Amino acid sequence: MTDPNHTINSLAALASALTMALIGLDHISVMWGLVGALFALFQSERMGRGRALFFVVLSTLGGAALGNGLLAAAGVAQPAGRLLLYAACLVCGFGAQAIVARLLRRGLSEVDGNSPAAAAGKDGGNSP
Repeated sequence: MTDPNHTINSLAALASALTMALIGLDHISVMWGLVGALFALFQSERMGRGRALFFVVLSTLGGAALGNGLLAAAGVAQPAGRLLLYAACLVCGFGAQAIVARLLRRGLSEVDGNSPAAAAGKDGGNSP
């Protein structure tokens, strides 16, 4: 009889490999994006579990993609810039949560038909 933990680990490894193949990012970049996203989650206001999971997933993938994109745009060679890549993924994962929150607010306000300022609780500077 096979060990259930072995089966779960195998399925997790398969899911991880498929995800990395689909998005084109290496697992270390995604890990450092996750660390940055978790740091940002601890610094943000309290939110529900579903929203927190949504923000962490998007911030992780966004941070890893932004970190890789920034270094590619800067022309940094991969073997020499590995530490710089991981630092960029960490910082971008931290910053991606603010970007994701702003984009989500803007998207929801477009769906509701409100202006982004009204969705953020601002009245456009008309209050005394």
